[in-house]
Amino acid sequence: GGFLFGVILAAMVILPKYRATLAVALGLTLATSVAPLFWNPNSHDWLALQIVKAQDKGDLSRAETYYKTYLDKGGDRVWAWYGLALIYGARGEKAPYRQAVQMLRDIDRDAADQVVAAYGPIE
Repeated sequence: GGFLFGVILAAMVILPKYRATLAVALGLTLATSVAPLFWNPNSHDWLALQIVKAQDKGDLSRAETYYKTYLDKGGDRVWAWYGLALIYGARGEKAPYRQAVQMLRDIDRDAADQVVAAYGPIE
């Protein structure tokens, strides 16, 4: 991005006849360089934000999907399994709830105990 930006800027100085076209190219280069700062579906921060937004809207299915993607990308396992356990507990889904609590218990017993206190023991 930076090299291309410099080349276009230099071309604007050297080739004033094409300045308008190069200005558009410069703007597009700048926009595509900055976009990943705000939209990067591969980053843990972006995924976590999408999870929070989905949960705030009550869209637990979407939050569940994002939690799974977050886990697949190596995100914080305690936070993700805790969130999944809460979702499954809230929906009354016994098998996924049991799996999520067991996964959580393997990595953080206290967090698993908090979920069980809220939604009951795994049967």
